[in-house]
Amino acid sequence: MLNILNKETGDVLFQLLTETMIRADLRDADLRKADFSHADLSGALFVGADLRGADFSDAVLQGAVMYNCQMSGAKFTKADLRKTRLGHENRSQAAVMDGCDLTGAQLVEADLRNVDLHGSNLNGVDMSNANAAHACFNEATMPDANFQNANLIGTNLRRADMRRANLCNCQMNTALMSEADLTDAIITSTDNGVHASLDLANLREAKLVGAKMQDIFMIDADLRQANLENADLTGAIMCGSILRGANVRGANFMDVELASVTMSFANFSEAQNADIPSGKKDLR
Repeated sequence: MLNILNKETGDVLFQLLTETMIRADLRDADLRKADFSHADLSGALFVGADLRGADFSDAVLQGAVMYNCQMSGAKFTKADLRKTRLGHENRSQAAVMDGCDLTGAQLVEADLRNVDLHGSNLNGVDMSNANAAHACFNEATMPDANFQNANLIGTNLRRADMRRANLCNCQMNTALMSEADLTDAIITSTDNGVHASLDLANLREAKLVGAKMQDIFMIDADLRQANLENADLTGAIMCGSILRGANVRGANFMDVELASVTMSFANFSEAQNADIPSGKKDLR
């Protein structure tokens, strides 16, 4: 028999009639402030559980099923959440994880659809190949995070800190990224036929200083008042995008077709390799 204890009081919250937590059935359990640190919970079922304030530091949760869980303020530092199911096609059934600490966590191939992670700390998290479509990362802290090949379509990343994040080949169509900090982020496309995409994304007032955005698809994106200083957009596809009032000082526009880009009040005189259409020469 295993006892699950409250991390603060030591009180028994739940008793398992097994000698292991692997594939444990903890559905609908009240596990607020439970201590799961360093535990192996691979394949465990948490659906409907209340895990607010629980401690999963250094825990193994590979393949665990955790949708429809309340996890506000839970701690997942360095936890292994690979292939964990936290998301759901219905927003009301996705996990609520606002204010969580996921510093250094592994979320490779995790299901994060519609999950609420606003205000959470995801510093250095590995979310490569994860599906986080329509998730909420509003005001989340995610510097140095790895999102390579992740699905971030329709995701809310407003005011998120994504400095130096790896977004290579990431799908971000229709994402809300206004006022996000993407300084020195890598948002490039590789040579294997997969492209990073920001089509129809909202990047108003986003900070993209020094960002690497070579060969990205960014059709009909809104970059009004965005800061693209020293960004590298070589080969980017920007048809129909809006750069009104954007800072493009030092930005590299090599091989970027600008004829259909709205450039009013964006001073291209200090941009690099920008082929300004004749009808827009007065904007340089």
